[in-house]
Amino acid sequence: MFRLNVAFITVAAVVAVKAQTPPFSGQAQIHLNLDNNYCLTAEGNQNGDIVDIQPCDSGNANQDWTFSGGQVQLFGGNKCLDVTNGVNQDGTLLQIWDCVSYNTNQQWWYTGDNR
Repeated sequence: MFRLNVAFITVAAVVAVKAQTPPFSGQAQIHLNLDNNYCLTAEGNQNGDIVDIQPCDSGNANQDWTFSGGQVQLFGGNKCLDVTNGVNQDGTLLQIWDCVSYNTNQQWWYTGDNR
């Protein structure tokens, strides 16, 4: 399995701030800023399953994400992109977890200018 440090993803966590939902709705792959051939991928659909970077595959449901209420959710489910243990440091692993509104571990900026 191919793995890269997820610090290259252009998604930033926020603390105690309600993030805006982008105008896009529906499923989307989240690509690396430096290489559009690689996508954010959940390793499974259970709490604590890691999220890493793998080659994009349009048939891989674990690469289909949607944006809702400042959360990045696996499309069609109730699992969200989550910062493991709420640690806000470079190199911290990402995981999926049950979506909880306004959980600061699950709040994300959509753009580099905090929108």
